[in-house]
Amino acid sequence: MENLLKNLFFKLGIYEFAKRYFMKPYVKLIGILFNLSAKKAIKTLVEAMSQNNWRYWLEFGTLLGAVRDKGFISHDFDIDIAMCIDDRDERMEQILAARGFKLKKRAKLLSGQIIEETYKYKTATIDIFYAYKLEDQIKIFEFQSFNNLSPDECIKQFGGLRVSEYCLSKFELTKYDFYGLQVWVPDNYHSHLEELYGRSFMIKNKNWSIDSCEVRKLTNHLAVIEHV
Repeated sequence: MENLLKNLFFKLGIYEFAKRYFMKPYVKLIGILFNLSAKKAIKTLVEAMSQNNWRYWLEFGTLLGAVRDKGFISHDFDIDIAMCIDDRDERMEQILAARGFKLKKRAKLLSGQIIEETYKYKTATIDIFYAYKLEDQIKIFEFQSFNNLSPDECIKQFGGLRVSEYCLSKFELTKYDFYGLQVWVPDNYHSHLEELYGRSFMIKNKNWSIDSCEVRKLTNHLAVIEHV
């Protein structure tokens, strides 16, 4: 839905205006809807992951919320988990669909590597990031638009979306309590969050931005999105 709105605003020539005045109320509404289903979504997702022995861990804002806030961050409107690409199960879409999850989009590098999949569970969104193992690190990718263009227009003009990577220290997994659930998190979650959000990650900072993350680097890769 958000992508459709961005494309519509761009075609109407009011993208910058809409981004400033219309997107904030829309994002607020998304937050309200997310909270209606978020706890049920994470519970159902964890159950599915456990029953199928899929190795995953809480990542990014969801991990930060679990450790710092003991719940979802108030301004984070999706569930972030990660799993190694080698552990990706081709049956996952079908198995999750049987539990009420619908695959909405899949992001790939132009080389064909899958970097992220987005599912919807009722009114909650779940992002699954796929990690790639290096010798002593893991690498996770994210994508974003160029020059404030809508994603579709960005792909049309530049052939893809720009891609950044996070090179993070390797870790094992450990269990952690999250809303009464035993979920998997990095066993070095404190230093892991430091890498992502800085040493003061336990203190809420309204001025923090993704550009503050030192382990996040822009790459020469481009990504495309498959809408399912």
